[in-house]
Amino acid sequence: MQVEQILWGTIAAGLIVMFGGGYAGLLALGRLRDSRQLVWSAYACYAGLVVSSWMLASALVLDGRWRVLIPLLLFGYLVAPQAIWKLCVATHADNAASKVRSLKPEVLREAKGEGYE
Repeated sequence: MQVEQILWGTIAAGLIVMFGGGYAGLLALGRLRDSRQLVWSAYACYAGLVVSSWMLASALVLDGRWRVLIPLLLFGYLVAPQAIWKLCVATHADNAASKVRSLKPEVLREAKGEGYE
């Protein structure tokens, strides 16, 4: 293996981390703010992840079962942030509903010791 291959492999691996983090972060932020632009930016980061994964496989001349791991890596990066988002929404749904119920005017007046109108 030549130094140039190691250098390109290192750059590609760094890009995988950056694009993967960008995809997950922008996807969560886009869904949190209900912004299509951020969600599309997340998918653009995923496209960068695909390209950088291909760069890694080409730079390090990955063969055999290593060629199978790249699509598995891409599938994991695609599915994991979406599954984590669904888990977070489901986990915090009950908590958010209880906070909304506690902000009703009659509950606030009762907490302050005021009577009903």
